Amino acid sequence: MDTQTSTDPATLSLFFTEEIFLVEEPTLVVPLQSVGAHREPDLQVAKPEFVVPQAEAKVVIAPDTAAKPARSFSFVGKNARNVVILVNDETHEIGSEAGRELLRKIVKSVNLSGNDFALLNHARNAGATFNEYTAFFPGCHFIIFGVPASSLGLGDFPLHRSAELGGQTVVLTAGLDALNADAMAKKELWGTLQKLNFPA
Repeated sequence: MDTQTSTDPATLSLFFTEEIFLVEEPTLVVPLQSVGAHREPDLQVAKPEFVVPQAEAKVVIAPDTAAKPARSFSFVGKNARNVVILVNDETHEIGSEAGRELLRKIVKSVNLSGNDFALLNHARNAGATFNEYTAFFPGCHFIIFGVPASSLGLGDFPLHRSAELGGQTVVLTAGLDALNADAMAKKELWGTLQKLNFPA
């Protein structure tokens, strides 16, 4: 028995009286993270009797644009007056006894209570940047003790002086123990903190 398939254009025109249009397949977007893990399934496809050339689907690898969840931080205090105090002590939870006493005096000198600020240890939040802190504590004043500006992603930053970064006041100073031993640095920090206007 003869097969009834034909590829002759004159013969095919007897059966197909309307125009045939080639429609491009839509672009397929594959996220980067799934390219290595994706395995094409084994499919068996029956060949059609009439083969019409089709355009191949284009594969475009798009970067993974899913937003990372914002980083969260554990802190002490209620932050009622939008003041963040950041210390950097790898051995103690907040600081040594002398460092904590100095911090109490500093906080009291600017009329803040334990409910007015958020206190956290940068050493317990490895790799956190200033942008991550400000995303978690928007619109806050930052008093930073002993955290190098470079580790926060700030670049060059003056010590014991206030500066505005993205609408937020930042004071960067030495660590609590180093500050306790340096009378000139304490005096300079004291002068800077007295000029700050913490919201009531």
